Amino acid sequence: MKVKSFNTRSEGYKIEGNIHFPGHHQSAPCVICSHGLFSSKESSKFIAMAEQLAGEGFVAIRYDHRGCGVSEGKIEETTVSDRLKDLDSIIRFIGQRFSITRRIGLFGSSMGGYISLLKAAQVPPVSAVVVWATPFKLGGTRRDYNEEGYPLLEESFYEDLNNHKLLEIIGRIKRCFVLHGQKDELVPVWHSNKIYENLADPKKIEIFPCGDHRFTDVTDRKRAMDLSLKFFKNYL
Repeated sequence: MKVKSFNTRSEGYKIEGNIHFPGHHQSAPCVICSHGLFSSKESSKFIAMAEQLAGEGFVAIRYDHRGCGVSEGKIEETTVSDRLKDLDSIIRFIGQRFSITRRIGLFGSSMGGYISLLKAAQVPPVSAVVVWATPFKLGGTRRDYNEEGYPLLEESFYEDLNNHKLLEIIGRIKRCFVLHGQKDELVPVWHSNKIYENLADPKKIEIFPCGDHRFTDVTDRKRAMDLSLKFFKNYL
């Protein structure tokens, strides 16, 4: 397995990422991993997931949204629309560099799952989606994101939320696997139940009775990764 750094542009912002290559990648399917609101591509679960995907024959891409990690921009200025454009830039990048655009999977956690679902409803090349701890809608007040130690988001973030109604378009998505912890302290599990109810078939859901938002329990995380990998193998 080989890991290579890359960068591309999204509306002028440099977007940094890492590609995990399997042994033979010329015709390998690709999974793009999108992180949560205040996270980055260096999240331990994203690194572990990318390594496991590459070990099983997938090209795996993890990247930093603008304003996160080592990508350009300011996190305070982030919006859902901007993050969708960042994901677009990654899809274009792999389309230009690899012959894998017909077999693209999306993997996302929390807000990264929300972004992945929005994109899957819009882009035909997406063949399968796996989301962990994902809301079906995002809160619209500063109180919802005013966590201690995190930057305050600008008003544009909240205004932009009105442009995105996931439940109105989620019925277009097929081949989606939803995973959630029953004890999620940030996104209640009923969000995933709502997502699952509105997805098109085939679809799958798995609830972890003791799971938290970040799947910090080693056993839960390992099982979630194994189930996610199996799903991608079935549909990519």
